[in-house]
Amino acid sequence: MANPVRHRSGARLIAVGSIGVALALAGCGQRDADPSDDPAPATQQRPSETETSQSASTEPPKKTTGTEPPQDKAYTVASVAGTWHNDDLQWVLHLKPSGAFVEDFNGVKKLRTGTFSVDGRAFGLAGGDGETMTGMLRNARTLVLGDLVLKKR
Repeated sequence: MANPVRHRSGARLIAVGSIGVALALAGCGQRDADPSDDPAPATQQRPSETETSQSASTEPPKKTTGTEPPQDKAYTVASVAGTWHNDDLQWVLHLKPSGAFVEDFNGVKKLRTGTFSVDGRAFGLAGGDGETMTGMLRNARTLVLGDLVLKKR
C-alpha cells in the first residue's frame, strides 16, 4: 500500500503548481492598458493635444522649380503646345495651339499628323491614320505615352 503522507504531499505539489499556473495565466486575459491611461514618467513630459495637432499638421515647405504646376492644375491644349522630344528614339512631337500635332521619327519629318486632346493631366493623340495613343502629363515638361517619355524643349 502507498504511503498516505507521500501521496498527500504530491497532491499539495500539484495544487500549489496549479495555483501558480492559474495566477500566471490570470494576467494574460487582461486587455492592454491604454497608453493615455498611464501617467508619463517624471523625466518625460507629454505634449498637450494642441501641441500634438499643431506639429502633425505642420509640413516642411515644398521646393518648387517654377516649371512644375500645382498637383490640381488642369492643363489645356494651349499650355502643352510646343515641341516634345525623346532623343534616344529620335522621336519629336510638335503640338500646335490649335490642337493639331505633327510627328517626326528617326529623321523622317511629318511622318504622322492628327489632333491631340488634354483633360486635366490625361493626354491623347488621334492620328489621321486611325492610330491613337493615350498618356499622362507628369508635369509641365514631361509627357508619358505608354513606355515613351517625352520632354518639352
